[in-house]
Amino acid sequence: MPPASQAQPRPDFVLAELRALLAFLARPTRARRLARDRSHPVLRTGLMLLLTMALVVLISFPLDHYMSQVPGISERPPTRWFLVFALLVAPLLEELIFRAGLRSARFTLGVGLPLLVFWADDRWVLGTMALAALGAWLYKRLHSPPGAAFARGRQYLRRYPWVFWTWTAGFACAHVTNFVTEGWSSLYVIGFLTPQWMAGAILSYLRLRQGLLAAMAMHGLYNAILTFVPPLSG
Repeated sequence: MPPASQAQPRPDFVLAELRALLAFLARPTRARRLARDRSHPVLRTGLMLLLTMALVVLISFPLDHYMSQVPGISERPPTRWFLVFALLVAPLLEELIFRAGLRSARFTLGVGLPLLVFWADDRWVLGTMALAALGAWLYKRLHSPPGAAFARGRQYLRRYPWVFWTWTAGFACAHVTNFVTEGWSSLYVIGFLTPQWMAGAILSYLRLRQGLLAAMAMHGLYNAILTFVPPLSG
């Protein structure tokens, strides 16, 4: 029998994967039943990419039309280093910040928050938040009774849907700098971040299902398509 990574996909692979995605989004979990399945990585990554592009296209065109009707809001023009950031830096850094820690609370505190401070514009505010979170974790670590770590782990798993959607929302909000707003028009930005929110949710699923490298690869391909396909690049 050939290894799982070389086995032929089942005829119902696409439907089974879509059902698994919907079940996961209805109740995000880090449990074993969504363990990293490394069979058919290219097919799974491609399927998630196609699904994301289809959803983004369906939503982005109406949003772009509506944005053109709202005074005081527009997309920020690309900078000199846009291609480098979109195709190389963003897939690596954003996946490390927003999705690498989905399997590890320690990684979120020890690596994700420092990277977020490095990446964000308002480093003083985020730096203070990161230090406060790290200090709270260290205090609990040093002053916890026996068995507290196990109890916290169970609480983390019970509250995992909140963890998942918080990081997904954070990923979407990180793209608020894609827009230039004036006055009250900034209130509309949250709605215009819907494509990033959906893409972030699917990337998170792929990260848990296939691994972090698959999410980075899909992220890079997603940005490349948005950049180089004329109808999508604006």
